[in-house]
Amino acid sequence: LSIFPQIASFAADILGIYSTTNFIFLFIIFVLLIHQFLVSVKCSQLENKIDELVQELAVDKKIDKEK
Repeated sequence: LSIFPQIASFAADILGIYSTTNFIFLFIIFVLLIHQFLVSVKCSQLENKIDELVQELAVDKKIDKEK
């Protein structure tokens, strides 16, 4: 945006935002929220995988003890 500041000014005008700086802050906050959401989804998926692995490990140990 420092190379082409017209992009930020144009986007701010389209969205009705008074200042280009306010648009940049809003955009960065939006990007960070999306990033945080994606990290949260990935963390949730990894927790589910850990639960499945622990369950499989417990079943395997139970089967080994029975043998």
